[in-house]
Amino acid sequence: VGFGKTLTMAMTTMKKIELGLIKKELIVGKNANYKELYNDYKEAFPKGKFLLVQEKDVSISKKQETFYRIMNNNYDAVFIAHSSLIAFPPAPIQEQEVLREIIKDLSDTLLLNKEDKILTSGEVNRIQRTLEDNEIKLKYATDIINSKKADGVLTFDDLKFDSITVDESHDFKNLKFVTKHTRVAGLGNGAAVQKTDNLLNYIRNIQAKNGGDKGVTFASGTTISNSITEMYLLFKYLIPSTLADKKINNFDQWARMFARKT
Repeated sequence: VGFGKTLTMAMTTMKKIELGLIKKELIVGKNANYKELYNDYKEAFPKGKFLLVQEKDVSISKKQETFYRIMNNNYDAVFIAHSSLIAFPPAPIQEQEVLREIIKDLSDTLLLNKEDKILTSGEVNRIQRTLEDNEIKLKYATDIINSKKADGVLTFDDLKFDSITVDESHDFKNLKFVTKHTRVAGLGNGAAVQKTDNLLNYIRNIQAKNGGDKGVTFASGTTISNSITEMYLLFKYLIPSTLADKKINNFDQWARMFARKT
């Protein structure tokens, strides 16, 4: 603390590039200061090749031009605001992977409930309906995405990012989740938020390129703000392979091992 979060981020990005670990990093900053991040990187590394992507650059009329510019140039880092992140169309393969994660999460929750009998019949029915909805989404995801590709629409995978750093990452903690518990502090209400869904897709794309739980950096001064249960969502973003190896596929399985409800 006190060394400087932005400088640390910049040094980390450029050292990874220097060592040949990555070629192009996406830097995601808060709307209020992502331009300052860009300027700070330029000041610290004046020979770096950086691109600032502003809100107007991802408008409907200009975003394809911007995407092609990103794809066809060897930038060290591309800077974008939190709110503009959803402009990148999700990567097709990771779209399916995220849906499979959700289906696994829901299925495991229903399976655990057969042992513990904590969920009401109404809650079981709601989770079952959500499970069926996501199975339908998975079934048709490929056709929908391929039709977009046929129209020449670039997706996140086409932009050739192999690393991502998210500043003030706590703004993305409302990731979709399922739990049999009620009133769990720190996990919001479980509602889907588009920006978190998209970020998870982008992260899974980066992790796939790096062959595991690599390539993703979260930067925050308030990593845990309300409850240790927020750590589960950090794990879900950052170390999915490690969780899978330990047979932890949803919040309830994580809570059994690492938390106690009081």
